[in-house]
Amino acid sequence: MGRPRTLLSIGVVIVLVAVVWIAVAHDDGHGKQPAGSATPVALSGPWVLRSDHGNSGVARGWPRGGFAGSTVRVPFSPNANPQRLQGSGLATAFAGTIAWYRTRFSVPRAGDYALDFESVNHRARVWVDGRLRATHVGGYQPFEVAFPAGAGRHILVVRADYRDPARMKAEGWHRTWFNYGGIDRPVTLRALGVADLATPAVTTTLRASGEADVRLAVRVHNRGSARAIVVRGGLTRVGARTPVAF
Repeated sequence: MGRPRTLLSIGVVIVLVAVVWIAVAHDDGHGKQPAGSATPVALSGPWVLRSDHGNSGVARGWPRGGFAGSTVRVPFSPNANPQRLQGSGLATAFAGTIAWYRTRFSVPRAGDYALDFESVNHRARVWVDGRLRATHVGGYQPFEVAFPAGAGRHILVVRADYRDPARMKAEGWHRTWFNYGGIDRPVTLRALGVADLATPAVTTTLRASGEADVRLAVRVHNRGSARAIVVRGGLTRVGARTPVAF
């Protein structure tokens, strides 16, 4: 057998100059707000969870948050509970359903904000104060929901549709284990600065010689007036640093 070929580890550092942060506070549902912070705030709960087996939630106005349910903390998967290996309960759980989540959050001042979802399985819709702000398909990729907000309290509603695993498989989303659903990873809220970097990516291609081609990409968002924003970066390996000009 031949010796396995090892791809060298490459560290990437991307720096944005003069990022402006706005403080964010999380409302825990009881009127208490922690002091503003420059870091993202986890929206772990409490959340209200309601199943929608008949797919009637949209028609009943649930995007505005007017539904009752059980109190949970996210991440939370509605069908992540013990199942018998025989019986209809297992088949029902695997077939999936629609889960609605709602919570409240507060921001200290008007501005642009973003909700970061690490995972919602499988088809997600996100409303803020009754307005649809984003849709997303697939439970394995995080996604961002950017929106403007005024100072004060706001309602966040998420609809997670994880019905029909056969359809998921046909569309390339094969369930390799079990058809779990819901908000399966953390949700955070952060203020958007005048400028920010989004979706940094590193792509490497190994040549037959053992050398690697490295491609860097990053998306720059500017919410201020027209100006030049300088992005700097570098590649490091065994203590050596190679500057990268974008």
